[in-house]
Amino acid sequence: MIRALLRLPNIAWHLGRAGVLGHVANITLLPGWLRQICRFLDKAVRSRSAVNDAGGALCHALARLGPGFIKFGQALSTRADLIGPSLGQSLAMLQDRLPPFAAARARQIVAREIGQPIEDMFAKFDDAAVAAASIAQVHRATLFDGREVAVKLLRPDIHKHMQADTALFYSLAQILEWLAPALRRLHLVTAVKQFGQLSEMELDLRLEAAAAGHLADNMRDDEGIYVPVSYTHL
Repeated sequence: MIRALLRLPNIAWHLGRAGVLGHVANITLLPGWLRQICRFLDKAVRSRSAVNDAGGALCHALARLGPGFIKFGQALSTRADLIGPSLGQSLAMLQDRLPPFAAARARQIVAREIGQPIEDMFAKFDDAAVAAASIAQVHRATLFDGREVAVKLLRPDIHKHMQADTALFYSLAQILEWLAPALRRLHLVTAVKQFGQLSEMELDLRLEAAAAGHLADNMRDDEGIYVPVSYTHL
């Protein structure tokens, strides 16, 4: 818990710059002293960009804080009914328009996973990622028989980073439920546990491929639906 909580000043700084602490200060379930601290920090560190472009500032902050925070932003982006259409549209960029990791690193990962030089597996491998999100990015490639494929690569050290973020969320949930007993009815600790379990499942791309295979089997008689083939042997 101590290691996780040591990240709090950095998190408070980035979220404060994005104007988030001002909204936290309005949560009536929190203790009054904590709300006062949030108001003070909000006035002290909120950036001008957060005033002019709240959505962009929040996206930037979440992207810098780590994959767990990005996942939270992705979830919020689907709830325009709660956060408003403007902020929802801004946060939608977290779904697939994050900065990708370097092409050279992507090629190293592919070569390591397939156990041979990338040139021996693909006739062409596009260095430019077509999509990049919190845990993975996608590159176009062409097999030697001419088939075009999408290569999905997990971000480097993603398991370590996601576990660190989940541990932090768990510690925060415990502290919040202790500081504000009224929050216990929201079951924050249970929610974080479920978040961690779902994140671990999402990091296993074999489960995604299996789910796609099951969907293809179920939809094989529907000509209006196409499910991409997963090449699990590669």
